[in-house]
Amino acid sequence: MDDRIRLIDCRDGRTREAFPAAPQVSSSQAPWSGIRLERHRLPPFKAPEVMLLEPFVTITVEGAGELEVRRNGRKERLPMSPGQVCVLGPGPVPSMHVIGRQTSIFLSLRSWMLAQCAGDLLDPGTGRLRNCYSVRDPQFFHIGMALSAEIEQGYPGGRLFGESLSTALMTHLLAHYSERGPLCELRAGAIGSRRLRVVLDYIDENLAADLSMAELGAVVEMSPCRFARVFKEAMGLPPHQFVLRKRVARARTMLEATATPLSEISANLGFESQSHFTAVFHKLVGTTPAAYRQRQRH
Repeated sequence: MDDRIRLIDCRDGRTREAFPAAPQVSSSQAPWSGIRLERHRLPPFKAPEVMLLEPFVTITVEGAGELEVRRNGRKERLPMSPGQVCVLGPGPVPSMHVIGRQTSIFLSLRSWMLAQCAGDLLDPGTGRLRNCYSVRDPQFFHIGMALSAEIEQGYPGGRLFGESLSTALMTHLLAHYSERGPLCELRAGAIGSRRLRVVLDYIDENLAADLSMAELGAVVEMSPCRFARVFKEAMGLPPHQFVLRKRVARARTMLEATATPLSEISANLGFESQSHFTAVFHKLVGTTPAAYRQRQRH
């Protein structure tokens, strides 16, 4: 279980929670690791100079206003509106004044996970982040909103879905905000046909399990970030979407060939619940499992 997002207040050197009030949404019960999320509705406020313990991303999702920040001895006022992000690496962050009421998603990234991804995807020594304030970034916005929705809905996608979003966020962060500059080229790689066959067989044999990116990567001796990247390049789908499609394909076979109750099929194929099974099946097949079974009998 992840705790609240924390930082060091430079006024007294004490570690404290980033925001005193309880968040609207929190990843404290998330089945994944490596990233914390909080969603807050905040009034205008002034933040003191702080020392961040881990990489930190803010995404404005509602409201509009301005961010006043002092950098290089000059005071700057930057717009804040839905889709604007701030990316902050570990270390000192200047005092800020947020003008206007905002609802924002705050993401705190485990330093070890970012370092691991950087080691796999970038040349050595280029994984440090540049601090960027109030930059429009639609991809970050969509990833943040998807993570927030997953939390609000009770994690129906499970651990692999959350980890897929987390690795996508890490990869985007390194590609656009590392010291090498925006849109740096990540190191390419390939999984190879033999190792691809090994991981595909492993997925087939463990469809009922709560699979994780780390587990699948370990099967072929890769880190989660590298595995997610090369698997998508090889299969055309991120791992969580591929696994969902395999589960639905197996479900179709069971619906056609057996009278197994839907609740049992759902549990045997690793779906969070029968309602989640029904929703995913309908999205991919165009009908519900019950209607699909009924149609096969005629």
